[in-house]
Amino acid sequence: MSGNWCLIESDPGVFTELISRLGAKGVQVEEVFDIASLQGSEEVYGFVFLFQYQGSSPIPPDSRVVQDDDTVFFAKQIIQNACATQAILSILMNVPLDLGPTLTEFRDFTAPLDPETRGLAITNSEQMRQVHNAFAGSDPFVNEGVAQDPEDAEELFHFVSYIYRNGAVWELDGLRNGPINHGPATPETWISRVSTVLQWRMSSTPANIKFNLMALKRRPLDILAAQLSSASTPAERGRIQAEMAAEEAREEQWKRENARRRHNFLGFALELLNQMAKAGVQLVPEKKDKA
Repeated sequence: MSGNWCLIESDPGVFTELISRLGAKGVQVEEVFDIASLQGSEEVYGFVFLFQYQGSSPIPPDSRVVQDDDTVFFAKQIIQNACATQAILSILMNVPLDLGPTLTEFRDFTAPLDPETRGLAITNSEQMRQVHNAFAGSDPFVNEGVAQDPEDAEELFHFVSYIYRNGAVWELDGLRNGPINHGPATPETWISRVSTVLQWRMSSTPANIKFNLMALKRRPLDILAAQLSSASTPAERGRIQAEMAAEEAREEQWKRENARRRHNFLGFALELLNQMAKAGVQLVPEKKDKA
């Protein structure tokens, strides 16, 4: 079995670069603050829902766990901390995308396998583990070979996915025995159905539970590039080019932030303190006697 999988931050820039490093093209992750604004959108491939885990939660009365549908890619989560990458894979494996050679080969290899063996295939993929762990926060005091004891964690969080496939909305949670069918939907109504399920879920949990929702969408730069090629007026081309420049700046910002996440600043901090000590710089100013 592969080594340990580290915790990674729930951040759109992290997930977008992770998907790119896995080889999939044309996908970007964005945080969702108003899911109603996405209803009817053809650019959304799926949702990743992060929530504070407090054990197995109930499902809506009109939903059901399915264990005999081979048309939906579903994998059991075998190892701790892999749920972020697994939630992303659950979407990528179920929607028509340019997956690149690595993920295409993985999808074809795991297609005839049962969910538990698929989970083992993810866990034992050294390439996926390395890509995942590349986004772990740099901590010089953490031993990668030693898994964190869940008892030591103040809060446990878990990722699940929501997709539209075969005329229904599906929830893909690697800790379940199978995918959850949340009922029929159409390409125009499935996001509304996801919103209803999430509202039911949040109303059924304590008010202080923390959560976050992100959408896997078609990359905005690709959409804008297509619009630019068909723009008919200078004003329209100028507007699109301005939007493209803003998107390019955002992607560059994400890359810088991800590079900082991976960098170990311990050596710099120690050397800074050493030089300050040599220069006689006091970190805490001396207290002055009262007159």
